[in-house]
Amino acid sequence: MFFEENNPSDIPIDAVLSCLKTHFPKVSESEVHFLYHGTYNVYEVTHDSQNLIFRFPDRSLRNESGVQIIKREVETLIFLKEFLTSTIPNPEFISSDPNLPYIGYQKIPGVSLSKLFSQLSTDQSVFIGQQIGKFLSELHDISLTRYYSSFSNAFDWATSSSSFSVSQYMQQHRHQYKVLRTRVFPFLSQLQQEWSIHQFKDFFTLESEIEFLPALCHCDFDTTNILIDPQTYTVTGIIDFEDTRLYDPAVDLLFFNEGEIFLQSILSTYTEYIDPNIRDRMKFLFKTTFLPYILFGLDHDRPDLIQAGIDRLTFLMQNFE
Repeated sequence: MFFEENNPSDIPIDAVLSCLKTHFPKVSESEVHFLYHGTYNVYEVTHDSQNLIFRFPDRSLRNESGVQIIKREVETLIFLKEFLTSTIPNPEFISSDPNLPYIGYQKIPGVSLSKLFSQLSTDQSVFIGQQIGKFLSELHDISLTRYYSSFSNAFDWATSSSSFSVSQYMQQHRHQYKVLRTRVFPFLSQLQQEWSIHQFKDFFTLESEIEFLPALCHCDFDTTNILIDPQTYTVTGIIDFEDTRLYDPAVDLLFFNEGEIFLQSILSTYTEYIDPNIRDRMKFLFKTTFLPYILFGLDHDRPDLIQAGIDRLTFLMQNFE
């Protein structure tokens, strides 16, 4: 179970209805259904023959930062439509009110792969994996210059990030290691600290060997963000592009939970460059997926997210040595 799928909404339904009524004056509470809560509180709205998704930021992002995240995702989605054959959200309803920003669009049909995966046969999972490999090939092949030049002047920070090197990548992870030791260690047991140190130190020994071609990456690509037709097992859509940026392509290939056969099926149709140490980076990135939860919890006084990160760490230690 992903934390987001079990995390209750942190926005009153009256506030949700108030926003929806600006677009649909006759919408009723019975037509609004909460789905999950991660970066956004996500609601499905079924009204007047329409099936819609509305996303309201977590309470820590109901401010100007949340507005900027939404604006950036909207511009990203508009840009990506030209290059991707997979269906992605088409933003139609957007609020830049810092007190309650939101984004809304027509729901893409399908079921989250996270809810379906355990029921799949090997052939069905391979078929889905092959489609995912084709999607990632398209995404990672997009011209980075065109992507960053597509942003409005409001996104100077994005255009200034249009170059990315292995040196910068390693510097980011050295900083991450420092933050782990100074901020996160007080919440971890001795065994958890030692395991975490081991992951970073093993990774740092590879620095002289690391090579990759930076690509435009989804950066939050897991089975919760992949929609599937449960009858035909075709990928009907990809969602949640708020973290999309220039990065290491390995970050979009972290499907260790789903097993080697599924991962190999993705790589079998992935046409971009697969460098010699991509597996090492995939494993490191996967084994440090507990950190964002804890750091977000610390930054925003969210004990629940700190605990979710610790639970994630425990899971990783038990299942992925």
